[in-house]
Amino acid sequence: MRKIGDTVRLVWVGLRVRGIRHGLALLVFSMLLSFVSLTPSPHVVGQGETVVTGPTSGEHSIDCGSAPIQPGLHPFVEYQLVLEAENSEAMVEVFDETGGLILGGRLTPGEEVVLSPAKQPVYLRVEMGSGVLTVSCGRSYPTHPYGWLSVPAFILAIVGVLLAAKAFPRLVEALVEEQKKQR
Repeated sequence: MRKIGDTVRLVWVGLRVRGIRHGLALLVFSMLLSFVSLTPSPHVVGQGETVVTGPTSGEHSIDCGSAPIQPGLHPFVEYQLVLEAENSEAMVEVFDETGGLILGGRLTPGEEVVLSPAKQPVYLRVEMGSGVLTVSCGRSYPTHPYGWLSVPAFILAIVGVLLAAKAFPRLVEALVEEQKKQR
């Protein structure tokens, strides 16, 4: 049965072999590059604001920006809706393009509600006294701006494996010499 010290010594011998050391360094660097290439960042497509002044009762459209989004190209569009009532209570109902209710409830003066609905908010129904309701709507989708780093990461990983494989016979020789020294 081997001791931990023997294992550490074997790893140290392996790291003294130049091809193994360089191959492992390239593999670690390629892993870092691949993690960076997978990092998403949001890309804001549109931002719009709708201001409703009271007293009012009725439907109003919501502006989420005018930039078009191609659904096939960007399937993960995220919406952010911010409702803020000033000076008056407001009964608010927000609907999507199919008429489905996203939010329904009462906003008190000074209250701000932030939502991330799954579908685009299209219109809202408001009942309020004299006051102002501000509705901000934004659209974004995730992008991978460093995705191109996956290509060099792949190449570095292949080179690292080839260097380590080429140095494997030297590693075996170094391990045999280490065993001879211990006897």
